[in-house]
Amino acid sequence: MRFSSVFRRSLWLALPAMLAFSSCSDDSDPAPQQGRIYFLNGAANVNVATKVLIDDVEKNTLTYGQTATYQAVNVGSRTIKINGGTTTLVTQPVTVEANKNYSYFIYNSGTSNATTGLLLTDDLTAPATTPSPGKAKVRLVHIAQGLGTPNGQGTAVPINLSEALTVGYADRIPGVAFGTGSSFLEINAGNFNLAITAGSAPANPLVFNVGNGTGTGTGTYNYVAGKIYTIVVRGAASNLDATLQPKVYVIQNN
Repeated sequence: MRFSSVFRRSLWLALPAMLAFSSCSDDSDPAPQQGRIYFLNGAANVNVATKVLIDDVEKNTLTYGQTATYQAVNVGSRTIKINGGTTTLVTQPVTVEANKNYSYFIYNSGTSNATTGLLLTDDLTAPATTPSPGKAKVRLVHIAQGLGTPNGQGTAVPINLSEALTVGYADRIPGVAFGTGSSFLEINAGNFNLAITAGSAPANPLVFNVGNGTGTGTGTYNYVAGKIYTIVVRGAASNLDATLQPKVYVIQNN
């Protein structure tokens, strides 16, 4: 009887420690840290839909001009693959950091139909909405193959995001080379018809009006206070299909 009593008392005293150990061992692994990537298919000379894979896991299928909103991606070294049909067009290692946002632009490089990708970091810190009219943020991305070159051949000319003056232009984001993108720039919110130009202000020639951001080059776009936009020039100057030739579009990032 005495032995049984002592055993029960020892077991009772040990129970809290056993429960604590059990609780610790049952804890599930914490969720992996993640970043996010936004995708745009701007490869005008790829005549099939492109599949977007991350570490060989298919995420989206995008036809030309289509986008896929921000996808959660585990941090660390990742591999982005772009497949056209059964052909791997791009294999690109990237590094994803925790809680960061990125955009990935698929496009055709040089005078060939080679496909490549541009990864940019997206600062989605919203600009101030007060005092009126508040601020918006814009950046310029240039992935228009052969833009401004004879017969659409050769390396596309650098472009500017400009504001029309009474005479000439004032460049707000100057000298964005083909295959690159600018940092974000704060502008006053409102309805504007911004311009894509080449050369140097104020006598730089007009390439496109941004217009309403749908590729038509007409109208105005309402840049809303607190919002963030990417103005992207995409297409291929050598393509005979007018719908695939360079045009300018506006994407809202937030």
